[in-house]
Amino acid sequence: MNRGQHATIDPVSSLLALLPEYSGSLVVATGLNLALIRHLSKKMQQSIEGRKFRVKVTDSNLIFVFQWTDGAFVPLHARAHVDLTLAASSHDFLLLAQRKTNIKALLAARRLVVDGDIELGRLVKRIIEGIEGPLFDMDSLAPAQIYSTLKNAMQKHS
Repeated sequence: MNRGQHATIDPVSSLLALLPEYSGSLVVATGLNLALIRHLSKKMQQSIEGRKFRVKVTDSNLIFVFQWTDGAFVPLHARAHVDLTLAASSHDFLLLAQRKTNIKALLAARRLVVDGDIELGRLVKRIIEGIEGPLFDMDSLAPAQIYSTLKNAMQKHS
């Protein structure tokens, strides 16, 4: 096992693995909306409009696909064509979200693999690097807030 791999899978990955493929993408898109929108300038939002992303969690074989549309991430089915794929272990994604590591270190150690549109990859890197502090505002993770966000996303795309 190399440095980027861990023998155990975190509980979040275990829970998401139980969900149907599209549901996992819905949960991840909702989480990204809660965590990232406040960090995205209007110019950045315009730059990723209509762009499709895939996140592969390498140690749990999870795949999440989503698109930035009309000011929010929306889930897509796993077979959708994407513009950019990010692949890393659940542990490395968690470290990145907690700001305990940075994208440059993960790329240099080959623990994060970016595949697809080079310019979009650079933009995503700049977005991630530009975020100061943890990605998640604990208030946005309150059950009522998560329920409201999920409900709105489902209504918007049903």
